[in-house]
Amino acid sequence: MNTTYGSIANLTGNVGFNLTGDANSACTINGVWNSTEHRCIPIDCGHPPSINNGTVYASKTTFASVARFICEEGYKVNGSNVSVCLSNGVWNNTDQECHIIDCGLLPALKHGTVWYAEHKT
Repeated sequence: MNTTYGSIANLTGNVGFNLTGDANSACTINGVWNSTEHRCIPIDCGHPPSINNGTVYASKTTFASVARFICEEGYKVNGSNVSVCLSNGVWNNTDQECHIIDCGLLPALKHGTVWYAEHKT
C-alpha cells in the first residue's frame, strides 16, 4: 500500500453498493488526497411488484432487503412468499401469485351423492 506523493488510490463499492464521487484519488504535493468526497450507497431495487389478491410488505427497498407477499383470506401464495433485493438492483422471486385455495373433490360417497355449493360471502 503506497500513500506517498503521486500514489493513486482506487475506490469501489462493495457488492450491493454504488460508489458516489470519483473512482480514484491522487496524493498531491501538499500531502493531501485530491478527492475525498466518496460514499457507498446501497443499491435500491425500487418497490417490489404488486400481487393480485394480496399485499406486498417491504420496509426497505435497498440491497438485501426482504419483501413479504401475503395473500388475502381464502388465497395462498404459490412458491416462496419472500423476495430479496439483489446486488444487481432487481428483486428475485417476483413471479408469485395468490391462488384461491381449492380443497379438491371429496372422496366418492358410497351409496350417496356429494353436492357442491358456491361459497357465499
